[in-house]
Amino acid sequence: MRTDNGFHYSILFVPTDKQTEVLKVFELFFPKERGSAFAPMREHWRRDRKEIEKRLIFPGYIFVCTDMNRLELHEFVKTHRIVADTYIKELVLHAPLMTGVTPTCEENECLLGDLTEEESSFFEEMLDDDGILKMSVGYMQDGWAVITSGPLAGREELLYRVDRHNRIATLTQSFRGIRMTAGLEIKPKEET
Repeated sequence: MRTDNGFHYSILFVPTDKQTEVLKVFELFFPKERGSAFAPMREHWRRDRKEIEKRLIFPGYIFVCTDMNRLELHEFVKTHRIVADTYIKELVLHAPLMTGVTPTCEENECLLGDLTEEESSFFEEMLDDDGILKMSVGYMQDGWAVITSGPLAGREELLYRVDRHNRIATLTQSFRGIRMTAGLEIKPKEET
């Protein structure tokens, strides 16, 4: 989903083992015309299985793309947290993601954490419409990766480190203090 027409992203913190259940609550009860919720995922190469699988980028965090203001979304969360038989915490604005620290706020008194314009743009450029960061493909030339397809194509400046063996790229882009990773398969130049 894109953030045009007054839509923006907000972040919710949920217990990792309840993430799927909370997403189901959003799917069932969140007004479709007001937006949607998703857990960003990335394609990940499993060497042991020799296949690509999807893996959560931010375990325990749900992104909501909506035109609701903070109070409306807060009321929706407050009303439906019991349906998911769990608690949902709304992140305090600018609370860092994945620092190992649970957001500190009263369950019913939190402000929502919205993504910055830069963060929103990055996710819109990199994630597909289902909230998935797809694998990219490229080749090595003079010690540098050249990306030929996927979300990293034409964005080689984002590459910080390439792990050819595990088919993963560490990006220069960080998200709230966490360095991002993306799937990247390096092939011989003639195969790309």
